[in-house]
Amino acid sequence: MDNGKIRWIDLDLPDVIDLRRKYITESSRRQFISKSVFDKSWYDEIKDKDRLMFIIAGVLYYFCENEIKGLFSDFYKIFKQGGVEIVFDYCSNRGLKISNKRVIEKGGFDKSAGLKWGIDDIYRLEKWPLSHIKILEDMPMFREYKQNFPFYKRMGMNIIDSLKIMSLAHIKIG
Repeated sequence: MDNGKIRWIDLDLPDVIDLRRKYITESSRRQFISKSVFDKSWYDEIKDKDRLMFIIAGVLYYFCENEIKGLFSDFYKIFKQGGVEIVFDYCSNRGLKISNKRVIEKGGFDKSAGLKWGIDDIYRLEKWPLSHIKILEDMPMFREYKQNFPFYKRMGMNIIDSLKIMSLAHIKIG
């Protein structure tokens, strides 16, 4: 993804950023921010707020819908001049139940570690108030990557994709 010009910002909780620093070096084009995505002070650390794309991976389903609405609304307010594009993964409500059952219940984890947000129709985001969201693309999680896996894994990926258990969305806010 690096074209020699792109600026990359890793935003994560402090312990995760500390771990990244052991393997990845910050540079003039790569910045680490040790904060929660919900800590609004990180917006001030973004110097150029034009033409931004966020990749939010493995995060949103751990929060309730109102928190995500608030986050996207904040993105609109802070970055509305140039808008912001976001690519993120999400699960359906069925995927939420399956994940919580398999990971939390069978894995012996505390229920507080469970997934909270699932959405069956990603286009509902366009109706959220105060966020000015446009869905640019919605795609099955494994659509592009199945061919490199053995047959039995591809079957599982096909089931996940056909039941829309896990998906990727590309949206624009603003």
